[in-house]
Amino acid sequence: MHPLTDSHDVQFFYLRTAPTVYELAKPVLSSFNSVTIREPYVYTRHQHLNYQIILVEVGCYRCTVNDQPLVLGPDEILIVKPGDWHEDDCRPPLRYCSVNFDLKGTEKEKSLDILFHSAIIAEEQVLRSKQAEIWQVVRSMRDEALQTDDMTPKIQNALLLEFFWRLIRALPKDRIAARFLSQTEAHAFLVRLVQVFDAHRTDWPSVEMMAREMGTSARTLTQRCRTVLGQSPAHAYVAHKIRYAASLLGQSKMPVKEISHLLGFQNPYHFSRVFKRFHGVSPSSLRPSPE
Repeated sequence: MHPLTDSHDVQFFYLRTAPTVYELAKPVLSSFNSVTIREPYVYTRHQHLNYQIILVEVGCYRCTVNDQPLVLGPDEILIVKPGDWHEDDCRPPLRYCSVNFDLKGTEKEKSLDILFHSAIIAEEQVLRSKQAEIWQVVRSMRDEALQTDDMTPKIQNALLLEFFWRLIRALPKDRIAARFLSQTEAHAFLVRLVQVFDAHRTDWPSVEMMAREMGTSARTLTQRCRTVLGQSPAHAYVAHKIRYAASLLGQSKMPVKEISHLLGFQNPYHFSRVFKRFHGVSPSSLRPSPE
């Protein structure tokens, strides 16, 4: 009888745990509002405790941020950050959306801005050009806000995550805090590294080969891995392969011998030795207990 992977074209998709050495900021939705102004209204000067994103749809949105006056037209976006002093001067016709969220990342303190550099001015918190991708997500958030089932909050937060990262993509990098930017770049590096690891799940690429696919030198790849992951590329690659093996052991009924073959180990004994070095237990110990 031929192994499953030899006799059929099979792709396995299992949940895996990506490296989390650099924990990026995670937005948590406070509220999503769609506002139509029919009579003049002033929201007096107040200090923000979280992020508020104002997205103008119709009319002119007038406000002050830290006592600096701003006027936004249709399709323009304002990012009000924690600690900002904000006053709205709303005059019809005006329609806008506001997305309010906390941003929790490597900083434990709440109500601190970890996104912008410290010398940011109010005008630099405005996106003047139309951001079609951001507006597309906002429309989805508005549609979801009309739903009333138990899944709505989860879907809204998932949409917020996309909204947030598209917002970061749209911001000029020179407006973003260096620490936040370095974390983002580290995350992008990890995403690309995992893609290379996944492409070589069944073989054993050299560090030089992985570096070429990452578009860098072996020395730079090694330095970057040690900075971001605290380990060499080779060690990180084997650890990733073993994590995938653990997911197969826990979520499938594939024999250990077949998993060993699928992941390119010399034989099941070699696989078991490496697996035990990383997990401290044999591969068979991760099998679900029979009910």
